[in-house]
Amino acid sequence: DPSKVRGLVLSIRATLPPAMEKWPGWAPELTYTIAGVTKRVACIGATIPGTLEDGGEWYLVNPDKGQSFYFQPPQRVLETSILFGVPPTVTKVTLLFNDTPVLKAIPVKWK
Repeated sequence: DPSKVRGLVLSIRATLPPAMEKWPGWAPELTYTIAGVTKRVACIGATIPGTLEDGGEWYLVNPDKGQSFYFQPPQRVLETSILFGVPPTVTKVTLLFNDTPVLKAIPVKWK
């Protein structure tokens, strides 16, 4: 139902620090706050390889069935687009990998 949940895509091109190469894998999540309550949502899709803009192919999962994405890029360069389902009233989100904020207070502008 679009009045309750909309798809939010974040495209990422990043060179990761050496310490992040040692992680067993990254579970991307978002946090957002509505009415003073902070919520957390899991990634429900990603493009592999590359970003949506560069022709990456979508792969989707169903968190309700215990499915999730874990990223382990072969190099220190991460290029992907990540899909999340969030309420249409969200105006800022924070991207987390393994519970670590990597992009904070990302402004969301709905079209």
